[in-house]
Parts: sequence; structure tokens; C-alpha cells
Amino acid sequence: MIKLICLVLPWEVFQFQYTCKLFLQGLEYLSDTDRERIKFQFTYSDVPLQILWDSNRTKIDKGACQSVFKNICELMKRHFNVSYELNNNILGCVGHRRREFNKNDYDYCITFDSDIDFDPKLLKSFLLGLDGSMIPKIKINKDKIEYPEKSNYIITPQLPIYWDSTWDSISKWQYSSWKWEEFKNSFNRYFIMNQKDDVHYKEIDTFKWFGGMFPCYPKSFLHKYPLEDSLGDGYGSDDTYLMGCAATDKYISQIVLENLIVFDNGRDDVLFSIKEFFDLKFYRKD
Repeated sequence: MIKLICLVLPWEVFQFQYTCKLFLQGLEYLSDTDRERIKFQFTYSDVPLQILWDSNRTKIDKGACQSVFKNICELMKRHFNVSYELNNNILGCVGHRRREFNKNDYDYCITFDSDIDFDPKLLKSFLLGLDGSMIPKIKINKDKIEYPEKSNYIITPQLPIYWDSTWDSISKWQYSSWKWEEFKNSFNRYFIMNQKDDVHYKEIDTFKWFGGMFPCYPKSFLHKYPLEDSLGDGYGSDDTYLMGCAATDKYISQIVLENLIVFDNGRDDVLFSIKEFFDLKFYRKD
């Protein structure tokens, strides 16, 4: 069973709507058997410590955001196994992931953020990879110990390009050949998600990803390295910690799904977000 998890905050509900539309478009590639192997867990939080709901600068009703979230989840439930909740005790995605990672209701867990654009065949590509039918017989890195189970892989999609050369190992294009500033302002970047090239499964000799870009973790790995409370509940510490754990683990490798492109569209999220209608604390600084 593959569990996909996402925390949705009030200003992200319309981004979340777009993300779920892509999952629904991906039904074209999935059989009934495929769908039985996938489930989603969505959590919505009103983040009372971060949003000043009673402020005159908050221009949108709390209930309206909740209704949008619920309606999207009900639509997804028509086609997928979906559980969802409103839980104000969840204050950030690390806290949400910590709770979901510690459960036993999955074999693999995929995390994603609501501002990630992706190819609708993403779920099918993951299923093929986890079946082992598309991953070649990989020669484990020389500093790794041979471990025959399929659960010794962390699988990630590919990025088009990111802001420095450390991301080249999971990027379609090299940073040196196309600078990040040029790429993010390029009109062509809107057309790269639906790649016509076949998806290839390639092992890399390093570990690189961010938690919102659909990394797929085996349960055995996540239970071996639980997210400690000291990592906080916010954003970003989980992937840094897990990459460090993977780098020292003798049994884990990373597989990149080449030509399966995902992209952080956060620089355009102002067009999808309703963040301007909320009075927010500087919670990231806290």
C-alpha cells in the first residue's frame, strides 16, 4: 500500500484543488487494481497560533476555507481511498509527517506539498517502480551492502533544474547550462511537466530531494529513523534529517524517475493562493 500525505493550510486550499485535479487526470493511467494500492491522507489545520482570525486584516471566513477543503476531499473520495480531517493540533508539515510516518498503515509513504506541479502519470510511474518491473538490476553502490528487498530504495521524481549545482543529480538539465534565474522566468517551463519521453529508473550515488516533491520512502526506513520532536513541527527539517540518515545507512539507495518531472511553482503561488486575505504571524522566524 502506498500512502500519500499532505497538510493543507487555509491559504493553500485553491492550490490543493489544482493538485487534486492532476491526480484525477492521472486516473487515465490507473487500473482498478492500481487504485486499490493507493490511499491519500489529507489534514487541514486552521493554524490558530499563526493566523490571527479575529484581526480586521483577516478578510476571509474560517468556515469558507474549511468547506473548500472538504469539497475537494469528497470529490477525491469518489475515485480514491481518501481519509481527511480538520485538526488544529497540527501546526506544520513536519509535525504532520511525523505522525503519519509513525503509523503502520502503509508499505511506502509519499509526501507532497500543494504547490507542486507534476505529470498526471506520476502515480502509475511510482507503481511500476515499486513493482520492480521497471527498475533494472542495479549494482548497489560500492559502499553499500547488497540487500535484495525492494524496500531498500527511496524513489523520487526529477526536477527540471534548481537553484544551484547540488541539485544536478536529480535534475533534467544541468545548472551550469541553464541558470535558475533564466529558467524560472522562462515561459517554456509551463510545458515541461507532460514529458513525452519514457520514464527511466536510475540509481544515483548521492541523496537529494525535498519533502514536498513526492519522495517515496519505505516504511522500514521511516521507522528506523523517526522524526524526533527536536526537529519541530514546521517545514524543511524532515528532508534534511532523512537525507543525512540515508547517507550513513548501508542498506538504502536513491532511485530517480528520469523524465517524470515535478516542479515547485511557489513563485507563481500568489496567483493561486489567498494568503493576502490573512493576518499572519512571522511563525517561520519563531
